[in-house]
Amino acid sequence: MNQLTIKNYIDTLSSIIKNPGVFFENLPKYSGIKYPFYFLCISCLISAFVFIFSTSAADYKALTGSVYFINAVGMTIIAALFAYASILIMAPQRADYKKCFSIFAYSAGTAVIGAGIPFFIWFAEIWKWWLIGKGLKKNIKLTGVQTIIVISVSICSILFLFSLFAHITAISDTMKI
Repeated sequence: MNQLTIKNYIDTLSSIIKNPGVFFENLPKYSGIKYPFYFLCISCLISAFVFIFSTSAADYKALTGSVYFINAVGMTIIAALFAYASILIMAPQRADYKKCFSIFAYSAGTAVIGAGIPFFIWFAEIWKWWLIGKGLKKNIKLTGVQTIIVISVSICSILFLFSLFAHITAISDTMKI
């Protein structure tokens, strides 16, 4: 993929949906950070638009969409970093950040489109983590147990960060001057 065009985006999305095992097995030809990041950003933009136009946040559409977009992209980057760190600990010979990030970006980018639809987020989240697991097994060649550990570390890290930010936000709200 020399450039990310609409056709390449749609082809990538459809190949992930049709046969994720083959897509992730052949990931080295898509490796790098630039195109997976662009793919993730385009998907998050689509999802943000779907989200803001399917909710009642009429007065705050730009703010809501921006927060949704930043959260979706940021959480993917953070989850990939924690996954990479856990792969470094368990299987350092297989650790490659570009591949790890690509797996997370393509998986999240595929699932996030459905997450913009209210009440569908639960299915999209489960599907995203399943895609990530498929990618870790097919491309990085982790065992089933290693894959479960990496996914668990990523999810727990995200939950910890969310609770930390919620706690910090709650503290700052109580300390109004």
